[in-house]
Amino acid sequence: MVQTQWCKKGQITQEERVKIYGYIQLNLSLREMGRRLWRQHTSISKEIDRNSIDKWRWIIKYCPIKAENMRLERRYKANQKHIILRKDNKQRKLLENLLKEKWSSWWVDEIIWRINIEFGTKTISTSTFYRFIREYNPMLQRYLRFKQYWYKTVHKGNKRKKIYQDVPNIKDRAEIINQRWRIWDFEWDTIVSGHKYKWWLMSLVDRKARYYLLKKIWNLKAGTINMTIKSMLNGEKIESITFDNWVEFSKIKELHRQCYRADPYSSWQRWTNERHNWFVRRFIPKWVNINGRTDEEIQNIQDMINHKPRKILWYKTPYEVYYNTSKKYIN
Repeated sequence: MVQTQWCKKGQITQEERVKIYGYIQLNLSLREMGRRLWRQHTSISKEIDRNSIDKWRWIIKYCPIKAENMRLERRYKANQKHIILRKDNKQRKLLENLLKEKWSSWWVDEIIWRINIEFGTKTISTSTFYRFIREYNPMLQRYLRFKQYWYKTVHKGNKRKKIYQDVPNIKDRAEIINQRWRIWDFEWDTIVSGHKYKWWLMSLVDRKARYYLLKKIWNLKAGTINMTIKSMLNGEKIESITFDNWVEFSKIKELHRQCYRADPYSSWQRWTNERHNWFVRRFIPKWVNINGRTDEEIQNIQDMINHKPRKILWYKTPYEVYYNTSKKYIN
């Protein structure tokens, strides 16, 4: 008998099934099979009982290929959620239509959880819907958006130390801002059009609500930046400002708000703003002339981002969190 502490652990492999088939043809006992395979004889017995085509007294019809197929079929049927969408046509059509309509701005989990919030019903999981697309409706894969993150090398140094000597560093920021306990704490940045074109986008985002503001500007002078910020906020309350370490924010203290500067080449310190700028790049790729986009198009991009459900906001939209309200997005 094989000692328990020296037995193999885990499921029986396909190679072991082939060996079991050969041992059955040699009329070996279960204990002898266990000694040769370093398995418990009870494991061999269960394998033959469950995966045999037919078993009657001493006659056993066992096939290793069919045994593996039977194991896979049992594993496939263990979770019945994958066939929910095949049976529920109404739910499947609703998800497919929403995916086709909002694929450019909403993720799959945001669509599913938004249905849960508005209809109060528990739908399938995100992985189930991905599996349904992959196995039964591959044509929907064109509406799925998968991007790979690219990170730039960090360079040490601070070229603008003299400009921001009187501005506190981001490390001195209050804990209420770091923990995102309130709204009206903004992160600001600019989006460049490219070396060939001379237009930019000014972006602001609230750290807690993820409410996003976007406006087209014609130059990066400090006076233009301050004037644009005032017009974008239009009387909105501001508690603090966290900005990038570039010269266009050199006169930011004239706004008379609590300001903090990030370290050079440290975009992760303002990751909320960088993430939203990445959303904009879906609609306005790099090296595209921003001047060719009208103010209405910029406003539509801003509205699409602000009315996009977020997992970090419990699948509420930034508009709902910032203005403390609720809206209906699914008819």
